[in-house]
Amino acid sequence: MVPATPKSVLRPDEQEQLANLLRTMLTALGDVPPDARH
Repeated sequence: MVPATPKSVLRPDEQEQLANLLRTMLTALGDVPPDARH
């Protein structure tokens, strides 16, 4: 069962956009390689 989280109410495309934004911010901070994939 998937817990009720804010992410669960997002559409798949919104989840992808959010993931890309988060990855971009982390990359800018140097925490994640540019080619990181989840």
